[in-house]
Amino acid sequence: MESAQQIKISIITPSYNCAAFIKETIESVLVQGEKSLEHIVMDGGSIDGTVEILKSYPHLTWVSEKDRGQSHALNKGFSLARGEIIGWLNADDTYEPGTFAKVFSIFEQNPQIDFIGTDIHIIDEQSNHIGFSKGKEFNLQEMLRVNTVKQPTVFMRKAMVKKLVGVDESLHYVMDHEYWVRAYTEGFCFKYIPSEVFANFRLVRGTKSFESAPKFHLEWEKAVQGFSTNWANATNINFNVVMKDIKSQYHITMTVIHMNNKNRMKAIYEWCSAVWVNPSLSHKKSTYYYLILIIAGKERNILSKYRKK
Repeated sequence: MESAQQIKISIITPSYNCAAFIKETIESVLVQGEKSLEHIVMDGGSIDGTVEILKSYPHLTWVSEKDRGQSHALNKGFSLARGEIIGWLNADDTYEPGTFAKVFSIFEQNPQIDFIGTDIHIIDEQSNHIGFSKGKEFNLQEMLRVNTVKQPTVFMRKAMVKKLVGVDESLHYVMDHEYWVRAYTEGFCFKYIPSEVFANFRLVRGTKSFESAPKFHLEWEKAVQGFSTNWANATNINFNVVMKDIKSQYHITMTVIHMNNKNRMKAIYEWCSAVWVNPSLSHKKSTYYYLILIIAGKERNILSKYRKK
């Protein structure tokens, strides 16, 4: 076992019943060729063969036991991490080859930076590239509306992880989004690295990201309400405008769900609700695009929001 001083990077992987993908995730870490790393897998008591796969990799640090969800598993992993740089890679996502070398170089050359992120590839169940999503530099006003930081691509200095004391375990969908905003507002410096792709995000039917979009919006609304209370007059953010936008995003998401389920009346109701809570939508062409789809009885593919590279 290497000493704490020799560990350059720790990768935390929360998992639960991801036997179909976790081997590829582990291999994407190994292929980086970094010897002074630790890969910590916090498994929630999988019963699908995940544990047998973990046993086949002697370099792993892993635990398989019932937990309180992904956020709890992640925090347990953070508490064990010894690396000076920490990454968070879910059990169905993967790193691009050569990522670690680039990460080390960026942090070494930029001591003022605390966490970094890049654009991300979207892959399917067979690991085919099916889309692309761009990251952005951190803008607090925008981040309160939408998450522009691509979680699998993020690497953080240990000092930041230690100071923030983990993700919010009351959150099950937007824990990463809340964590980035909290990090930024506590003075940690984020750097978006353009023209790089550090990781691949797997979009799989049955997972939270694919099936539970409305819950993301509802949970984020709760998180932003907490920010507005805690910050009081500490920022120039107009939280009334932010909340209107978040609420309307929820209704637009419900519009798409009912549209795809061929329930035209409910889709129209949700579309009207979106415009009602956020009248500024009535001035946007994209708003009427949804209405046209409803009237035409067409679906909107979940992948359409990801730009092909």
